[in-house]
Amino acid sequence: MSTSVLLRGGAVGVLATDTLYGLVASALHEGAVTHVYRLKRRSPKKPCIILIASLDDLATFGIELSPAMREALTRYWPGPTSIVLPCGP
Repeated sequence: MSTSVLLRGGAVGVLATDTLYGLVASALHEGAVTHVYRLKRRSPKKPCIILIASLDDLATFGIELSPAMREALTRYWPGPTSIVLPCGP
């Protein structure tokens, strides 16, 4: 079974990055997110990072971009740049 299928089903995984290991889960699976918070002993008041694969994924989280922001993101992404956007609950 592929990793993406497992994550979509609510599994929690460990992902190696260039500097550390991170716990990962689907942001769209409430039980998996709760499990990550429990494992990390993280306060539910502290938000997590959500990584996306394309600009189209922003709509899933209710994020609307201005034309200028969409143009800037298209220019710099994908690439070695972090972009922080507000996201509702």
